[in-house]
Amino acid sequence: MTRQLVVLFAALEALFGVALGIGIVLVPFALVWGINGGFQANPLDVWRWAVDVWALGHAIPLTVTIPENTAVLFGEQADLTFIVSLAPLGFALFSALLGYRAGRRVAAEPDSLRVGFIVLGFVAIFTALALMSGNSEAVALDAVAGTLRVVAIFAAGMALSWKPWQFVVLDDRLGARIPADVRELFPSVVRSAAMVLLALTTMASALVLFLLVQGFATEIALYEAVHGEIFGGLVLTVGQIMVVPTVVLWAVAWIVGPGFSLGVGTLVSPASVTMGAIPSIPLLGSIPWENSWGTSVVVVTPLIAFLVALRVSPILIETRGFFDSTGVRDYVRLVVFGLATGIAAALLVLVIAQGAGGAAGPGRFVSVGIDVAVVATTLGLQVAVGTILGSAVRVIRPVPRSENDPRFGTMGSR
Repeated sequence: MTRQLVVLFAALEALFGVALGIGIVLVPFALVWGINGGFQANPLDVWRWAVDVWALGHAIPLTVTIPENTAVLFGEQADLTFIVSLAPLGFALFSALLGYRAGRRVAAEPDSLRVGFIVLGFVAIFTALALMSGNSEAVALDAVAGTLRVVAIFAAGMALSWKPWQFVVLDDRLGARIPADVRELFPSVVRSAAMVLLALTTMASALVLFLLVQGFATEIALYEAVHGEIFGGLVLTVGQIMVVPTVVLWAVAWIVGPGFSLGVGTLVSPASVTMGAIPSIPLLGSIPWENSWGTSVVVVTPLIAFLVALRVSPILIETRGFFDSTGVRDYVRLVVFGLATGIAAALLVLVIAQGAGGAAGPGRFVSVGIDVAVVATTLGLQVAVGTILGSAVRVIRPVPRSENDPRFGTMGSR
């Protein structure tokens, strides 16, 4: 492939990734603008609204300013300015999936490193242009920080399929400086933390699906209360679909224990449910007003970590093949592995759940969703405890008396 074709391929791949994400919002907005609104609004405003929603979906905070004549409805006598940071994370997930698709195509190129970085460069350019066009008197956003955030999400998706780290060759002397225990434990720490979060997310998704089915009648009633007609309902439905990943993270927070809020003074957790008036959003109709599960649900996360550790715990010492219960080193490795897995899980939540909690508007809606730091800390502690217990059950056994003992070399293989 010639240099010109490489650049063209990279530009088209990046343009597809950015334009398709914005198009998810732009198409229903354009339908409502044309059919329900009779083409009365400025088409540039429709574009800006689509870009702003897409930006918010990547956890880019928006500063919204409502004019004086409209602010009166909120009890304000002057312009009302507030922050919106609660994100419909479906857009971020979609960008990561597009990045994953781009990563597979890049990996097939002979000079994948160069092509990959060119693609990311074009993603940054197109994203910056789109975000700058989204600024207006009513909505302002940080285009620079937003561009970095979108590129990071796209790059994370690319890395999962592209695997650029395979091209990095560490110097043997540098590798020798890394303790052997660290080299052995690190891959298993990342794998264990990812498996725990995957299992927890799967369980949370099943819980959300169950609640959606259970609350179907309430959700339909809320749809009818909106009076959005056909295309208004279409926009509302698309918006709720993009909010589903955020709601799944709320369910994760509920399973872990801290729960989530729907505004100041509200809390939905296994310990208690305190609900106030909620917006007429059909998806919120799935939230039960009574707590029928109890606090026993908080044992789910440690149990998942326990089961994962039973399968992947790497506590065995190199070629010795058994856990040395007479020394200290193996106990230290066991505790370090558990703590490191908990920290890794907490860091993953801190990164993934950005935007799952924040401000959704003025007044009591300045705090909606989850407290990411609290959820990450709680989950990290639970994962650490479960991993340590699971590792201990898997590997702590009596030391073989000799190499002729049939248990030698198999003591921790299960």
